[in-house]
Amino acid sequence: MCYSHKNGAYILQEAYNNASKFISTPAIELDVQTESVDKVNKQLRTFIPDGSLRTFGIVESVKDYIDANWYYWKQGRQPSQGHNLYIGGKKYEISNPAEGSNNEEVVKLITELQSQLIDTESGILSTRGIISQYKDSRRTGTLQFRNLTLDEFFAPYLEKKSEVIINGKKHYEYKWELVENEDITNFNILIFKNTDTDQINVVSLTALDIDKTHKLNRRDNILGYHLDNVNAVDATGKLLLKPTYGNIEMMRLMFLLNELIPSFDHHCKLGDISVVGSLGFNIKSQTYPIEMLQSNFNKIISVLNNVESSLNIQNNFRTISTVSPVDSLIQMYLNIL
Repeated sequence: MCYSHKNGAYILQEAYNNASKFISTPAIELDVQTESVDKVNKQLRTFIPDGSLRTFGIVESVKDYIDANWYYWKQGRQPSQGHNLYIGGKKYEISNPAEGSNNEEVVKLITELQSQLIDTESGILSTRGIISQYKDSRRTGTLQFRNLTLDEFFAPYLEKKSEVIINGKKHYEYKWELVENEDITNFNILIFKNTDTDQINVVSLTALDIDKTHKLNRRDNILGYHLDNVNAVDATGKLLLKPTYGNIEMMRLMFLLNELIPSFDHHCKLGDISVVGSLGFNIKSQTYPIEMLQSNFNKIISVLNNVESSLNIQNNFRTISTVSPVDSLIQMYLNIL
């Protein structure tokens, strides 16, 4: 198996082999030490000191979402009298006559609606909400995400290996298992393990628009708080990633993975690393080449170790195998058979 019992990182539940192996909920659990979480948070605060980045990003995403949908929502009433907005089949009467994202009343309304969707405890588009829909999909054998983009993205992780009838009901064994842990969930991250190949795929979830750029310290590179644009290159001279919310999210994920990798067993292979963004808005997804992520991460930890020597960040990605592009293409082909 892919995870080391010796390190106490991953635990398989019992009764995995016979009829009970056809489970309807994931069986793999992950134990993350509190000090590991604290260490990652300290690294992230050094990487991007601006603690208001996410809040600002939500506001930007809300305003872009309003402008993109304004003329679809608006029906009736004159601007001088306000607007009638029809959103999700419900009518909202807006007294403010301003148009689009200039309307503070509408910005407040959409922010509240989206906050309900991504609320960490009850939102259907929060990490816990998506995990719940994933489990419902496994239990029923059909996609339960209520969103076409999410259905398409998570469909490969619901590929069935076999099924068995127990007490007249179908139970399924799946090719992918979800690694569950409260700390990982709080980081808005999902980790999937392929039970046949020991490949690990990782997904980061965010409400931010992953395509939108947010300059860091007025600079147009992922290390903007520490490097000017001229010096923002990796070891091969290639430009570092642009500071889009998606790329920033990916680097946040790389810091956490870097801390988890020492717990992985030697058969483990790191596969796809993806971000699903704009949750609650126009949902998007993107999968990144691991080589590109590694070259950027190498540069980032080199710079951060110089900025704050006490961090002493070790590059653990050098100790883990990765899935080759050919293997990825083969897996993609198998997923659609």
